Amino acid sequence: GVQTCALPIYKIDDEPFTQLESGTSFEVKVPLATMTDNEHTVTVYAVDVNGVKGEETTRTFRISLEEPKGAIVTPTIDSSVRGLVDILGEASDKNGISRVEVSLDNGNSYNETEGTEEWKYTVDTRVIPGGTQVVFLRITDNYGITGLYSSLINIDNQAPDISLDFPLDDSSTDGELVFSGYAYDNVGVTKLYATIRNMEHTSDAIIKNLNVDLVLSEIVDLRDLPDGLYNIELTGEDNAGNKTN
Repeated sequence: GVQTCALPIYKIDDEPFTQLESGTSFEVKVPLATMTDNEHTVTVYAVDVNGVKGEETTRTFRISLEEPKGAIVTPTIDSSVRGLVDILGEASDKNGISRVEVSLDNGNSYNETEGTEEWKYTVDTRVIPGGTQVVFLRITDNYGITGLYSSLINIDNQAPDISLDFPLDDSSTDGELVFSGYAYDNVGVTKLYATIRNMEHTSDAIIKNLNVDLVLSEIVDLRDLPDGLYNIELTGEDNAGNKTN
């Protein structure tokens, strides 16, 4: 018998048809650098030695040139959080985002967020050990390609520890009041102040800011206050908003 070879012809998407070498089989190599993300088509037909054209066959294929991108927007690494916290972030990919997942147990388990390109995940930090923790972010695009990212979150559910040695209860002063004690926090005290209220007359409380230090030793001038009985409350706050009175 006589063996004949067909002439294969193909095109990608809407580009012009390209003729290949004749043969019973063929291979088309297309550099990824010449392609774009999303769906594409390849169309092929063959022409025999008599010039008769066969039917066109079209196949769809998908391309993802890079992993989906994503990041945590808030909370930032320089802040501390406590209680129920909304972790907010963003994700993007030319092929679209299928889902975003967050892990707070070193990647052992993941929970899906609310939203995709802009997403939110609410976590109760009281069930997580305090300190700096790693947040893993797993993003999957619509073609199943996954990107993995990480960030840090500072958790602080512990209120400052405050001890006041002076002034003593029922003590008297001629205008200068000595504050002595200590103020400690596992992350750090950011604000320390005394609230002074007149117990005999209704009036607005007076706030006296104190120096933030582990050892409290400060003299507060109260000579501008009228004589009377006062209640003094010492308050310490940390960066996460935990407060001790």
